[in-house]
Amino acid sequence: MASAPSADRTRGHLRRFAGDRLLTYNKTSQKLKTPRRSNPPDKWVRTEEAFEGIIDLERFIQAQEILAERRRKYDPEYMLREIQSLYQDFGLFRSSLLRLKPDLPKAGTIARRFGSLDFAFQQLHRERVTTGAASSEPAAAEVPQRKPK
Repeated sequence: MASAPSADRTRGHLRRFAGDRLLTYNKTSQKLKTPRRSNPPDKWVRTEEAFEGIIDLERFIQAQEILAERRRKYDPEYMLREIQSLYQDFGLFRSSLLRLKPDLPKAGTIARRFGSLDFAFQQLHRERVTTGAASSEPAAAEVPQRKPK
């Protein structure tokens, strides 16, 4: 009996529309007993419309827009803007206020992304010295990136 596809697998299929209609090969090459190496994209062989798609193009584009909207809430700049909005509305910042905005990730997600909620809030008010003027704009370029495990 076949098991139902997992959400991650389905999500991956929705993101890889090319796998449904585009056949690509010659992405890598390998001589005998040598390491595999990637070929440049101009050497790839592509066959468009190789397969009939399992969904129509309009529905695929709609699904891509939904997935992009869901990913947006995990963007560091977006998180900082929303934290700034909460601070401006309430004059303080607490993790409990994050629940007021359903489109924000949970407090634990923000804490993992920035190191802590306090550090996320500090990012809003970090003064950047540029030509002698201080800026209180979110400094997304200064946000530390998490290293994958």
